Amino acid sequence: MDTEQIRDFLTVARYKNFSKAAEALYIGQPALSRRISALERQLGVQLFLRSNKAVELTPAGVILQKEAQHIVEQLEQLEEKMQAAGQGAHGSIQVITMGHLSDRISQAIKDTIAAMPDCDVELEVLIPHEQNDGRHPLDSDVAFLVMDIHSPEKTSQRHMVPLEDIPFSFLLPAAHPLARLEEIRPENLLGENLLFLKIGRVPNQVQSLIWTVPGKGFCHTVFKRNLASIALDVELGKGIGFLPTFEAEERCRLTSGLACRPAAGLPAEAGIFLVWKAEQENPVTKRFVHTFLKLWGSAEGH
Repeated sequence: MDTEQIRDFLTVARYKNFSKAAEALYIGQPALSRRISALERQLGVQLFLRSNKAVELTPAGVILQKEAQHIVEQLEQLEEKMQAAGQGAHGSIQVITMGHLSDRISQAIKDTIAAMPDCDVELEVLIPHEQNDGRHPLDSDVAFLVMDIHSPEKTSQRHMVPLEDIPFSFLLPAAHPLARLEEIRPENLLGENLLFLKIGRVPNQVQSLIWTVPGKGFCHTVFKRNLASIALDVELGKGIGFLPTFEAEERCRLTSGLACRPAAGLPAEAGIFLVWKAEQENPVTKRFVHTFLKLWGSAEGH
């Protein structure tokens, strides 16, 4: 029994009329009758009770109709999967995020993965400026990176889409006098030790703060090797950390006795970018990026 025979049988069973079934199949009624008779001989059972008024299924026909419909559904699902594979819904990709992304971006990533059940997405989080076994996010198929807005690390081998600006905040002891403020401005920082993350290139946001604080020499800057060192010095009362808000908030969740206050009076200089390979794209990469941006656009509309 082949798929053409199954199609013929199900069509007659649906219309309960050979003439109407033949019209739906774009064949002659005699040809359809011969095909059904051949199927009955092949199976060794009668499938239809024929009369001048109607065509009814026999008990064997009822069983075949149920099973044949299941077979058709499986074939349709298989066809959909094959088409989806050609469009990049199957396969695997590596997606890397740097640090703690905003809740909106994190949720959009989760929704994207859920929308691609036939795709194996390896999601990994790398902590910025800390040991990550020598791995770099740009080695992955897709990356969500924190970079300077005005001077992102553009390359001809990568596509880049800005997603959202990153606000900065101050991390300080909850008992510090500045913790009573709803926001902290550069002029509030005179005489304080400011703790920054030590990286190869100082972010524009950090430069803006250093240049904006009035009276050079009245505010001390200290660069630390990692986020944990900044949080520890803040906890010990050795200074005030200046970090992306999501990093500062995460440190507050991890360590009691710390407070996070937004920075005011400074331009937004950092953002989160969606980055993916421009050449020799994995079809799954295209599918992931297309799905994410579609969901991201829908989220921004609300």
